[in-house]
Amino acid sequence: MPHFSINDLPRHVRDQVRHNLEVAEADSEITTRARDHGYARAAEPETKMNRTEAAYARHLGLLKRAGKIVDYRFEAINLRIGAHLFYRPDFLVIGSDRVVEFHEVKGHWREDARVKIKTVATLYPCFRFLAAKKAKGGRWDVEHFEPFV
Repeated sequence: MPHFSINDLPRHVRDQVRHNLEVAEADSEITTRARDHGYARAAEPETKMNRTEAAYARHLGLLKRAGKIVDYRFEAINLRIGAHLFYRPDFLVIGSDRVVEFHEVKGHWREDARVKIKTVATLYPCFRFLAAKKAKGGRWDVEHFEPFV
């Protein structure tokens, strides 16, 4: 199955991804300036990473510094599954080949979560979907999800 770059995405999805990346960068800059100048800043409630997600974020940071990925963002986008049902992947990752990937980080898998990610992979075949689970020795076991056929 062919993979696509961010420029091949539908415009509304591409715009949402770029907007979320810009907001995250601007938010980081504002927070830094506010902290440096002693201002308190009201912020939107943000989702906190659990320990496994934080460990995976450190792993992605190492991959970024090594040039194996371009960038990553935590919970940067929602993908619509149904009328009132969305999937928010843990990480949006731009690979070194500029292909958009969505990484799900799990301590353990429940069957409903596995069905959900397979469904999303079917609805959005232009993206790569994978799950990472912490393994012994600091490694990550990675499972790739292909669309239902």
